[in-house]
Amino acid sequence: FSGTNPEGKLLDPKWVDPYGFGKAIAKIARLALIAEESGNETLTRQALSSLKESLEPWFDGSNSDKFVYDATWGGLISENGINSQDADFGN
Repeated sequence: FSGTNPEGKLLDPKWVDPYGFGKAIAKIARLALIAEESGNETLTRQALSSLKESLEPWFDGSNSDKFVYDATWGGLISENGINSQDADFGN
């Protein structure tokens, strides 16, 4: 595991922006599906627990870059993204 992930969590905690987090969490979701299909109950539980733990801050708005509603375009955008056109790769 990398230096940013010394505890060996399934999701590296360095991903705090929506783009990087989304890519990382998709891998964990796929791992959970593969583990379940292959009958690996331990890994399935670990992956599902990681998904729940990682997604909750995004759903309850307690993460560092929460989602907000963009009234101009009518959709969700990260708080950093609405405050800076340079954030989130310009999205």
